[in-house]
Amino acid sequence: MKIQNGIAISCFFLSGFAGLVYEVSWIRKASLVFGSTTFAVSTVLAVFFLGLACGSYLFGRIGQGAARPLKLYALIEIALGVFAMVSPYAFEGVDGLYGAVYRQLAGHTILLFLARGLLVSLVILPPTVLMGSTLPLFCRQYVRSNGKIANSVGTLYGVNTLGAAVGCATAGLLLLPTFGLRLTVQLGAALNILCGIAVWLLPIAKGAVFENKDKASGKSLAPTAPIAILFFAVGFVALGSEVLWTRYLRLLTRQNNVHTYTLTLTVVLVGIVLGSFLAARFFDRSRLRARYFGALQILTGISVLTVMTLPHTFWEGVKNELGVYFLLLLPPATLSGASFPLAVRMVVENASRASIGTGRMAAINTLGGILGSLLIGFVGLPILGLKLSLLFLTGVSLATGFAAWFWLDQTFPPRFRWGVVIGAFLIWLGIPFAARTQIPADFLANGRQLMAFREGFDANLAVIREVGAKHSENASLEIDRWWQGSNLKNQQVVAAHIPMLLHPNPKNVLVVGAGTGQTPSRFLMYDIDHLDCVDIEPTLFEFIRPHFDSAWMDDKRVNLMSEDGRNYLSHSDAMYDVIAIEVGQIFRPGIAFFYTADFYHRTRRRLRPGGLLTQLVSLPSLTTDQFQGVVKTFLDAFPQSLLWYNSSDLLLIGVNAEQFKLQQIALERLSSNEAVHRDLRYTFWGGPQHWLNRRPVFLGGYLTGPRGLADLASGARIYRDDLPVLDYATSLDYIIRTHEVPIVQDHLLTHLGPIEEVIDFALSSEEASAVERMRQKNLGAIMAEAIIRRVELLMHSGAGESEETIALLSKAVRWNPDHFEVNRMLADTFMEQGQTKAAGTYYAKATRIRPEDPHVLHGLAHTLYRLGKIDAAIPYYQASLRVRPNHAETHNHVGVALAKRGKLVEARQHFKHAVRLQPDDTDARRNLAGVRQALQSAPER
Repeated sequence: MKIQNGIAISCFFLSGFAGLVYEVSWIRKASLVFGSTTFAVSTVLAVFFLGLACGSYLFGRIGQGAARPLKLYALIEIALGVFAMVSPYAFEGVDGLYGAVYRQLAGHTILLFLARGLLVSLVILPPTVLMGSTLPLFCRQYVRSNGKIANSVGTLYGVNTLGAAVGCATAGLLLLPTFGLRLTVQLGAALNILCGIAVWLLPIAKGAVFENKDKASGKSLAPTAPIAILFFAVGFVALGSEVLWTRYLRLLTRQNNVHTYTLTLTVVLVGIVLGSFLAARFFDRSRLRARYFGALQILTGISVLTVMTLPHTFWEGVKNELGVYFLLLLPPATLSGASFPLAVRMVVENASRASIGTGRMAAINTLGGILGSLLIGFVGLPILGLKLSLLFLTGVSLATGFAAWFWLDQTFPPRFRWGVVIGAFLIWLGIPFAARTQIPADFLANGRQLMAFREGFDANLAVIREVGAKHSENASLEIDRWWQGSNLKNQQVVAAHIPMLLHPNPKNVLVVGAGTGQTPSRFLMYDIDHLDCVDIEPTLFEFIRPHFDSAWMDDKRVNLMSEDGRNYLSHSDAMYDVIAIEVGQIFRPGIAFFYTADFYHRTRRRLRPGGLLTQLVSLPSLTTDQFQGVVKTFLDAFPQSLLWYNSSDLLLIGVNAEQFKLQQIALERLSSNEAVHRDLRYTFWGGPQHWLNRRPVFLGGYLTGPRGLADLASGARIYRDDLPVLDYATSLDYIIRTHEVPIVQDHLLTHLGPIEEVIDFALSSEEASAVERMRQKNLGAIMAEAIIRRVELLMHSGAGESEETIALLSKAVRWNPDHFEVNRMLADTFMEQGQTKAAGTYYAKATRIRPEDPHVLHGLAHTLYRLGKIDAAIPYYQASLRVRPNHAETHNHVGVALAKRGKLVEARQHFKHAVRLQPDDTDARRNLAGVRQALQSAPER
């Protein structure tokens, strides 16, 4: 008998395992079909949990009358396995239906939301209803003693949830990246079917369940209305908190999003397991269950509020990111896990009624969770914000605990009860004031100037200015603390010009990913008819409007859409001449979906004949194998492709044609279009002689064509939707790995294609040589920038010695002697080491490359001053101030130089400016006082 029970319980464990395998897999698959927006993912989760709630309630009632619940469980497991087995094919069928619905209901958010919910329900509602049946049926089988109801329910709940935790970790970290979506789901289905067969064959499954005849406990079910309302609130808080934790973790960790979701859910489930087992041990013997239930909710509210209001400096001290997850999630999850068996014990008086009682309470709790997650996700975070949502949820948790004490616990002495309630409320009220943490502002700023922020539907948006930045006017947009663009011209600008200068006559353009508007705004410099700009975050467009150049948004040719770009391209019927994918770092949530062959083939159908697709390929994010795989995948849909230099974010350009030739008439826009010519007075790394509006410089961005790319990617794997290799492989230690070096040395240098293979006009020998020189310098710039990233990491970590830094930068400058940033960094490093003469050499070189850069002008002036060449230094200080007039340090230094030359009145003006700009600068204040005293004693004539 023990062996048979062990087999049955093991199958119950595997049911939990398979359930989380399905959840993780179906959410990912549904994101591919319905999109990764908050609305789409929330719809899938709501349907999933609705199915569990329905299954718990329905089979709680059915199980109550089942004489052989294990037989019924076995049949359900087999049926669930069959449903799961066909679910991948069902998703494919629904994909086509959703496309037709999407095209009909585009722009009707509510109707599309309802249609999405209906289609999701067709696929996952039947199996999730069956999944919800397992706990009530096992309670019917194994809850036998009135004196051990909490023990039995808690143990069963804990075993099933432990299986779920193991399933979540196994599926999320091992099965999906190894076997893919379809095989992972089918593995779960096979487990369900095998468990069903195994339990069906057990002799104990054939015997009728023992009916408890003990009537000593009175009613079989206690009055459930008050407990049901309170347990609904517990579910509301539990899943609402998970939404908050997901957003909050983006402020704390820099992990890969795939791992973030898996780790979050796994830690929460582990906490529930611990709480269930603790409840199983203690709560049967107690008569103060309502008091304990209330205390659990009050402790939940206070613990969540305490941990989430800890200052950002505390979290920076937690070096192990796994420790962050456990510290944040484990305590409240454990308290939540203890609440379930306790609530069941408060309802169920007779063990024979455990099935219906457990099913009912599980359904109520799950429905509360659905409402909590939807309300916090759709209303709380985007409207109230993280802090107010946190106060609201923890306040609900406290109110639930207080209500349990006043409503259900008649034995609690009134004075003591009121004292504890008031004390707990004051603690809850005092925590935010004591912590003084501004959520999320302190985390988004992280020691920098936070100019503005917005808590959106999908992410935290922030406009950041670095304190003491070389370009103090530089404002950057960050989404969940990742850079997405700035107000200074950068490679995002060039990503628009390249395809527009390659296409002979582009009229309709789509940009996926708005950033700060640098890319979409540049398309409007050309004679186009229409520009669609899609971004997944609904609040982004209005957020960036006051902080970045937004005139392009008001152009009549522009249509702004808040939508998942992949979903739009998969289901829209719009056609384009140019599609630009500008979606950011590949390891961010949902971004790897844009790097699969399935996506590229679907996108090609949205291109007109001769149309171009551009895809950023960020070399710092990829290993050599991954880079080759990205190229191979792109070529699978676009055999006619080009690779173009665009800093270390190379540009893959796919052509919807059998062959491609750049026409001279298209390239003439480089000079004939005045707006384009002026805008491309820009260089990635050099000076005016390297501006991209010069034809040899622009053509020097061409790296290789179809044959070179095919050779480069030979033997690489093709990335597909079903096997999510890329998003699991691209983790955030990319910063410490200089992947660009082997990529350039071993692949790009050996697979360069001659420019003549993609142009339909002849170049003079002089121009051809200039193009080739630019290509070599561009490749050298990639190498140099890889070294710069290594140096910056060493400097940030404090691990780099100055000698090592100088050696690395000296190597970088050999790769590209005209690289401005390398020369500047070398000069700064020499200056910090007191090697003034060497610093002056590189400042002078950097100044020749970019004569109007205020940082190097100031640096050159300061080296000249230190070398005693004061008269030579003053003009460079003044030149720096013409470009950067509000720089306190430059005003102070030029004031000192002028004072040395006896120009006290001019010096005083500069010292005044320095003090006004930086009032706490004691050096400037001392200099101002000194020059005033000197003027009083000997006024300048």
